[in-house]
Amino acid sequence: MAAALKPDLLFYVHFFTVCFMTGVIWIIQLIHYPSFRDIAPERFAQFHQFHSSQITWVVGPVMMVQLLTAVGLVNFRPPSVSAPMSGFFLGLSAAVFFVTAFISVPAHQELSLGFKEGAHQTLVLTNWIRTALWSCHSLLCLWILSTQERVS
Repeated sequence: MAAALKPDLLFYVHFFTVCFMTGVIWIIQLIHYPSFRDIAPERFAQFHQFHSSQITWVVGPVMMVQLLTAVGLVNFRPPSVSAPMSGFFLGLSAAVFFVTAFISVPAHQELSLGFKEGAHQTLVLTNWIRTALWSCHSLLCLWILSTQERVS
């Protein structure tokens, strides 16, 4: 199985998932989460249910592939990714999951009952952590791509 795994392909899939999630999180951070306060209170719980169920289909599989490829890069690194960098990628991916599970999900659970300013503020402010993590991760992947030796 390991012989069939191509480390460069593993990195490219990881890079794609990280960049995809970076774009999604910036849209969520700058547009979607702030718009929560503009939803009529009597419709908020229904809106939030729709958001939560639909966004999971968009980000859930991509986040899982990102985490799995981060684990894979620790074990099957292409020459362009150093051992410390692959460990750092795994740490960044794990940190995103940690923030999601222990900060974002509880805030969303509170909002599922109706709009609450405190929960909304927590969600918006702490989502900057995920925004920063994914942005940093994307920039590091881009840096690796830009410094790879070109084969002619």
